[in-house]
Amino acid sequence: MTYASIKNIETALTRELTAQEAQYAPALLAQAEQLISDRVPSLDNLCASDADFAATVAQIQGEAVARVYRAHRVGEGTGSYRMNIDMAAQILYISEDEAARLRRNSGFSARDRFLQLSMEQAPAREVLAV
Repeated sequence: MTYASIKNIETALTRELTAQEAQYAPALLAQAEQLISDRVPSLDNLCASDADFAATVAQIQGEAVARVYRAHRVGEGTGSYRMNIDMAAQILYISEDEAARLRRNSGFSARDRFLQLSMEQAPAREVLAV
C-alpha cells in the first residue's frame, strides 16, 4: 500500500486515468514511494505522525507518476500510450524541488544530516572526572 492513490495521479493529470494507465498505477506508485523513502529517513513514522506530511508525500507520488504518463503520450487527445513498465521505471524520478519540499516538511535538512554523520563518525571521547 502506498500513501498515494489513483486519485492523486488523476489530480496531477487533471483527468481520469485510462484503463491501461490504471493497470500500471499501483506498481508506479510503489516505485515512486521507494524513491521518496530513499531520500527521507523514517518515512512511515513521519507520515503516521503528520497528516500534512503524508499528504505532501501522496501529492509528490502522484506528480511523479503523472510525469511518466505524460512522457508516454503518443497522440494528443487520443489517450493512446505505448506503456512499458520497465521503461516507465527508468523515467520515474523525484525532482530536486520535490525533494526540497519533503525535507522542509519533514523537518529534516542537509544540516541535520551533516550533524548526524558527524556524530556517527566522531571518535569516542573519554570523560574525565574532576
